[in-house]
Amino acid sequence: WTSKDGKQWTKLVRDENSFQWKPRGMISGSVVFNDRLWILGGGTYDTPTTKSRNYYNDIWSTKDGKSWVSHTRHAPWQARQYHHVVVYDDRMWVIAGYNAGDINDVWYSSDGENWYRVFGTPWQARHATSVVAHNNKLWLTLGSCMVPDLWQLDRSDDPNYKSPKEPPIKALTAIKLDGFTKR
Repeated sequence: WTSKDGKQWTKLVRDENSFQWKPRGMISGSVVFNDRLWILGGGTYDTPTTKSRNYYNDIWSTKDGKSWVSHTRHAPWQARQYHHVVVYDDRMWVIAGYNAGDINDVWYSSDGENWYRVFGTPWQARHATSVVAHNNKLWLTLGSCMVPDLWQLDRSDDPNYKSPKEPPIKALTAIKLDGFTKR
């Protein structure tokens, strides 16, 4: 579906069976990057027609919502749903998620095909987390683990970050929240 004003909507694809990817309902991994709409991974619940959960790590993009390109059917990151995808520093980032258990990994790509893992993510595994780009950093907080924590990724001091031939990003920083403020 697409809309110019949020009131009038147009269905771009009349036949859902014409999509090349498998049906899914737990995407959470869609962004606009390099003038394309991207869908990364996702999954399904068990339903009367789907007897078990399915998890995907395929990557698709489109310029117009009608013609889709498959960038890979199996990205190097674990298939997942309830993950977060964010655009930061001219890269797409896949963070956390769920595949029969919570995941705490971080991956990034500048083209949707070549992926690099950030090793040593120190936070508790989680899905349905919130991730935003702010002040030239990525911020991660909350999620399924129900922990009042806040993490930031600052790659400004990492000389390996700009060279994908070297191991990327070596550390993340924790900011401990001491409790909640009642209002």
